[in-house]
Amino acid sequence: MFCFIEFLRAIATMLIANSHFKGVYPNDILSFGGGLGLALFYMISGYLLVNIDDRSRFATWYGKKIICLFVPLYIVRIIELAFNKITVRSFGQFVKLFIFPGSWFGGSMLILYIIYYVFVKYCYRKSRKNALMSFLIFLVTGYVILFLSSSPIAFFSLEDLTIHEFGIETPYVISQFIWLQCMILGIYLRNHLCIKKGLSQMANLALAFFNILLFMIIKLIIINGTHHSIEILLGVSYTGFAFFLFRCFMASEDLCKKIGKHLPGKAIYLISACSLEIYYVQFLWIHALKDMIFPLNLIALVITITVTAYIVHRLSNCVIEKIMKKSFS
Repeated sequence: MFCFIEFLRAIATMLIANSHFKGVYPNDILSFGGGLGLALFYMISGYLLVNIDDRSRFATWYGKKIICLFVPLYIVRIIELAFNKITVRSFGQFVKLFIFPGSWFGGSMLILYIIYYVFVKYCYRKSRKNALMSFLIFLVTGYVILFLSSSPIAFFSLEDLTIHEFGIETPYVISQFIWLQCMILGIYLRNHLCIKKGLSQMANLALAFFNILLFMIIKLIIINGTHHSIEILLGVSYTGFAFFLFRCFMASEDLCKKIGKHLPGKAIYLISACSLEIYYVQFLWIHALKDMIFPLNLIALVITITVTAYIVHRLSNCVIEKIMKKSFS
C-alpha cells in the first residue's frame, strides 16, 4: 500500500464525518466537506483497483468487493436492531437496509464497481489514454445534460429510492457521474501522470484550497436562495479538490512514510483502516451526543466513533477472512 493513500483516506474520512455533525458545532456552517471527502474516496478507489487483467473473473472480483463493503454494514445494522435504532417491519424495509442500497454509499458502489470493471477490462486495457479521455468527456457531458434538463432521474436518491427536488446531493443519480469521473481520474493519476514534470507540491496544494474556497462560495450562494444554476460547479469543486490534493500527496510519499513511523502517523493509519466503519457507525452516536455542550460533544463523538469503528473493523476483518477462505480459496 502507498503510504500517501493512507493520509488521503484519513482526510476523506474526517471530511465526510464532519459533514454529518449538524447540531454539534455552534454554527452548522462548520459542518461541511462531505462531497470533497467522497471525491477523494472514489479517486482512491480508481487509483487502487486499476490492475484488472485477462485472468480476472468478474464474479470473483465483484464478490470480494461486495463482501468487504457489506460485512461491516451488516454488523452495524445488527447493533442498530439490537438497540432499536432501526426497525424492519416489511420485506421492502429489509431489502433497503440489507440488500440495496444498504446505505446510499453501498448502493453507489454496487453500481459503479460494475461500470468501472467493464471500462477497465474492455476499454481502458485496449485504448489506454484515448479511452480515459473519451469516457471522461462522456461523463462530463452526461452530468451537464442531466443538470440542464432537470430530468427527474437525475435526482433519484440511492438513499431512499425516491425522486427529490432539484439539487446536487451525494445520494442522487446525478452525483454518480461525479464519483465515476473521480474513479477514472484515479486511473489517470496511477498510470499517466508524471509528477516530476507537473506542478510543484505547493501549487497543487494551493489549487486544492482554491477548490475548497470555490465550494464554500457556491454553498453560501445556495444558502441565500438564489442562482441555483451555480450548483453545477459543485462537481468541479469536488473533483478539483481531490485531484490536486492527490497530486500533492503523491509527491510526498517519502514524507508520509516518515510521519507514519511516529504517533501522529499511526493515528492517521488507524483512521484510514477504519474509514468504512467510521462512516457506518457515526450515525449511532451523533444523535445521542450532539446535544452536549460544545466542544465536549465533539470530543465525545470523535472518541466514541473511533473506538466503536475500530471494534467493528476488527470483527469485520475476522468475518471477511473466514468468508474469503470458504468462498475464494
